Amino acid sequence: MVAAILPDTSAWTFEQRLAVLHVLLFDIAMMDAVYFPQSGPYTFGARGEFTHTVTKTFKDLRSFWDIPSADVELVPGHGRSMLDSEVDYRVFTAMYGAAPGPSRVSADLVARELNSAALGYGDLPLFTFNAYAAPGGEDIPGYGMSHRRIAFGDGVLDGFAKIGLDDVAPQAILAHEFGHQIQYSDGLMRNDPPAPEASRWAELMADSFSAYFLTHARGASMNWKRVNDFGEMFYQLGDCGFSAAGHHGTPNQRTRSALWASELADTVLPRGHILPARTFAGLFAAQYPQLIAPDATN
Repeated sequence: MVAAILPDTSAWTFEQRLAVLHVLLFDIAMMDAVYFPQSGPYTFGARGEFTHTVTKTFKDLRSFWDIPSADVELVPGHGRSMLDSEVDYRVFTAMYGAAPGPSRVSADLVARELNSAALGYGDLPLFTFNAYAAPGGEDIPGYGMSHRRIAFGDGVLDGFAKIGLDDVAPQAILAHEFGHQIQYSDGLMRNDPPAPEASRWAELMADSFSAYFLTHARGASMNWKRVNDFGEMFYQLGDCGFSAAGHHGTPNQRTRSALWASELADTVLPRGHILPARTFAGLFAAQYPQLIAPDATN
């Protein structure tokens, strides 16, 4: 996966390397997509090739799960948005609170250097290899309250396409992020344990929500083997850093959570019945000790 998204950096100039460092440290394109006003029409993928799949899956997720979701916005994260120095500037200043003078210099640097073939005119998969779900309601200085939103980076779509998983990755990743929106809507996030455990809980539950939708007969109706093919790659993004605040769970735990949800989708009677999100979450909570049993603490 890493090899698929890493560009050849051997010919990059110092200024290009510095610009890329800004892009990665501040996650500029994705932070802009999550927190700032966006205008359509929206396309997904650097060339728009995933637009139909992503928008259809989003519609299906909204009708599959029983949460109020009319106010959840789905927006793309385009790397080429960073060719506009004003986009970069507002991320530096309004999002991160950086001083105007240095922010202007950095914004101009990013916009100028990314506008080159060597840096893909902003659209290198590395720059937007992510997807985020945000609950909204965050006050962004000068822009008001942020919206409830899922931002889908072009890079994560293009990256998985490069390794032949474009038939499942868009649906799986979007279903995972929609799982976080279910958590926000139904108050399923945990605040009682330390940050690493709270994060693991949230991510494994989102993995489960995703796998349930993907394999359910009234969801995406995918074969578990194909979902697992994707999972074997995606779940390597799991980690064994049990003390890290953003701990996602280990690959074993993520795979086990997805398999449990897939089996649930296949066995709950009557066939075709979709569990309410809160009921599903309750079953997940009961199963959680077994899901994390492999690699539970170290």
